[in-house]
Parts: sequence; structure tokens; C-alpha cells
Amino acid sequence: MQKQRVSRHNGRAGKHGVYNPRHNDRSFDVKNAENIAGERTRLNLYWDCANGLRTHEENSRFPTFTQHERNEYERRYGAFVAGQNQRNTKAGHAKRNRTIDDLLGDARICPEETIYQFGTLDEHASVEDLVLVVTEFMSEFHERFGTHVHLLDWALHLDES
Repeated sequence: MQKQRVSRHNGRAGKHGVYNPRHNDRSFDVKNAENIAGERTRLNLYWDCANGLRTHEENSRFPTFTQHERNEYERRYGAFVAGQNQRNTKAGHAKRNRTIDDLLGDARICPEETIYQFGTLDEHASVEDLVLVVTEFMSEFHERFGTHVHLLDWALHLDES
């Protein structure tokens, strides 16, 4: 195999606002996406911190990434948001009150998306090697950043050109 192209993109928002996690869990009609080879979508893998790893066929039995991320924000930050809203109201600044949906829609504090691309649709590492890369990445991530930075979900797309 020849040298593989590797690229990385990181961000929270683009010209149309915060990134939509529907692209990652394929909770849309892939026939409308030019860069997706629909016959390969069945090869994709998905993971979230509440439900673990699953195949594309299993993915429909779990919350979408959009719902999962909202659930995690509610679980992790809901009590803080409620307390801050009480403090805001008490101080006469109820206009500053926010909801979990406000947090998810704010480019400064919404989930951050990182995309790693290895190779092309036709020239790429094996699924086993890619899963090993993700597993090692998550281990290193937790070792470096501890538990205060949260990995909410990820997808291994084997259907993109």
C-alpha cells in the first residue's frame, strides 16, 4: 500500500452555525449527499459514552447523536445551568438565563467536532486498524486531559469519498 493521506479538521461551527451531529450518525437520507457512497454506509461504526460501540445496523436502536449530546449536556451541566439561572433571576438579570439548547446552539460552548481523514474511499487502512487508531486516541486523550474533557460520541465513516 502506498503512503496514506492524513488530515485533521477541528471546530464547533461553520458558516451555517454550529455543526450538526446528524452528519456523524447518518440520521439523514444519505442519498442526498454527493460525498457518501450509500452502499458502504452499512460498514460505518458509531460510539457514544452512554451506549458504547455499535454497527450501522444497530445504530437505529439508540438515541441519535443529537439527542445523546443533549442528554449528556443536561446530565453534566443541567444543575449548573439551573443554579446560574436562579442566581441571575435573584440578581435581576433574568435575561441572561439560558437553557441546555442555548448551550448546544452557542458556538463557544457547543460540542467540538474533530475529523480525522485517513486515505481515500479506495485507498485506506483496514477497519481493524482504524478502530485501533480510535481506541489508542481515546486512551491518550483521557490520559492527557483527564475526566474534565468529555468525549461524547464518534463515528467511523467508511462511506465517504
